Amino acid sequence: MIQIQLNKNHNETFLYKALYVEIKDLILSRKIQKHEKLPSKRQLATQLKTSVNTVTATYEQLIAEGYIYAIERSGYYVEDIPKLLREAKINPEWSEILAEPKRHVQFKYSLSHMDTNIALFPYSEWRKSEQYAFKNHKWELSRIMERQGLLTVRKTIAKLIKKYRDVICEPEQIVLGVGTQPLIEQLLNILKDIDPISLGVEDPGYTRLYNQLEHLGIDLNPIKLDEKGISIEELKKTDSNIVFVTPSHQFPTGIIMPVSRRTELLNWAAKGFNRYIIEDDYDSEFKYKTDHIPSLHNLDRNESVVYIGSFSKSLLPSLRISYMVLPKNLVIPYRKKFGHLIPENNTLSLLTLKYFIESGSYDRHMKRMTNYYDDIRSELISEIKKAFQSKVHIYDTLAGLHFIARFTTKKSYEDIEKDAEKNEIELYTIRRFMINPLKKENNITIIVGFGTVKKENIKKIVQLLYQTTMTLHKET
Repeated sequence: MIQIQLNKNHNETFLYKALYVEIKDLILSRKIQKHEKLPSKRQLATQLKTSVNTVTATYEQLIAEGYIYAIERSGYYVEDIPKLLREAKINPEWSEILAEPKRHVQFKYSLSHMDTNIALFPYSEWRKSEQYAFKNHKWELSRIMERQGLLTVRKTIAKLIKKYRDVICEPEQIVLGVGTQPLIEQLLNILKDIDPISLGVEDPGYTRLYNQLEHLGIDLNPIKLDEKGISIEELKKTDSNIVFVTPSHQFPTGIIMPVSRRTELLNWAAKGFNRYIIEDDYDSEFKYKTDHIPSLHNLDRNESVVYIGSFSKSLLPSLRISYMVLPKNLVIPYRKKFGHLIPENNTLSLLTLKYFIESGSYDRHMKRMTNYYDDIRSELISEIKKAFQSKVHIYDTLAGLHFIARFTTKKSYEDIEKDAEKNEIELYTIRRFMINPLKKENNITIIVGFGTVKKENIKKIVQLLYQTTMTLHKET
């Protein structure tokens, strides 16, 4: 007789689950043989002093998973299950090997260029937009929608970027994505089908972009900057047919590319065959004291600029909503290449964004945050100048969420980066963003982000910044 026990103190929530585990273990350990008949539901219920319903639920689950089978008017039998092969030894170090490194050290203060102040985000207005979207778009929410993202949302974004960035496009040219990096990868996949890619990048520039391009096996050409942005003369010395730029607020130097250099860059693209410019407009929503500067895309007359934007800085990084405006001649190649894929964005988030924009909440939020960041930026610069005097030169371009500060100091980049961590202040130096190594100089350049700086902490932050960049350690 098959010995089946039911541990009613088992940590499973339901009795049938505990019984299921017991019988499954007996089968897998070969204590019940293949094709052996199990007790009837009533017999097992009586034996275990439990209900027939508990046994029925157990047998049905075992049948569903393929451990047993039923023969009508005969009963329940054990399936013929092959023995699972196992490695003789299990590496006990796997838990350590697979442990994910901590991505972020928790700092008391932050001058990171990546962060934004989410405390002032209008959550109640966002929730209203979300509720409206859920109430009025049940059909769209129940289906997988267009590969490029919901057309109704793309129409709203087309109007928004025309208003803020003078980007004139059709909604059909817009591709929505969950980040700039995936969009760039899709774009390069299209372009490499047209011609082999040789890509010029700003140096200094995005470290993540450099790493991504190297991972993709893209031929990379670092291009030096001058006071107007990327050097066209240096660009011409390479075989680049694509160039990646941040003209409205160069990252990380903050240079705003003047119209003369923009024209030169567009002419470079026009004179070559299948040349394209990727314009990353990563934080241009924030402009202080003057009106917004139109995008490079606005000057393009030859369909050579691919415009990329995001809502990470203006709203929340965790929303993961970015967009790409393709030249008209790349829309069909995009659809042919990626039309079979499921869209990446959350439909509810996209519809919420649509109503958040159309209700005027986005405009109000941008105005409020621009004033807030301008106030923080001005006071932070004032305090840094007061503390460092002639030992600092600040490059303030009145745009974005960071500026560049160059400090005259005897300390090295390594010293400053180590001391910053000791002083619990998050900051990034220029060397993080250089492709070519820096020459040794008596000054240090720091990217000063102010997205999460609180007014009441400015004096303390500047004090720690001084200790980090200027205070030398006594030799022991």
